Amino acid sequence: MLKKITGNIYNSVGSPIVKATVTFQLDDIGLHSGGLYMPIPVSTATDTLGHFNISLWVNESGLTPTKYRVSINKGSSFYISI
Repeated sequence: MLKKITGNIYNSVGSPIVKATVTFQLDDIGLHSGGLYMPIPVSTATDTLGHFNISLWVNESGLTPTKYRVSINKGSSFYISI
């Protein structure tokens, strides 16, 4: 199942970062009724307001969170669970 994820990227003074590349990579192999989801990176770019949206795979069972590593322009990275 895919879920639309939206967000905004800002610099340290609160200004939007335009054309930032935001990359998401599944933290582990994901299982679903039709097979496997491999941890292949997927990317999107921010617009002129620093906004992005992307559709990501989430665990169908909902019993455990789906964890992604998020990187911005190959600089900072962090994990999110959806």
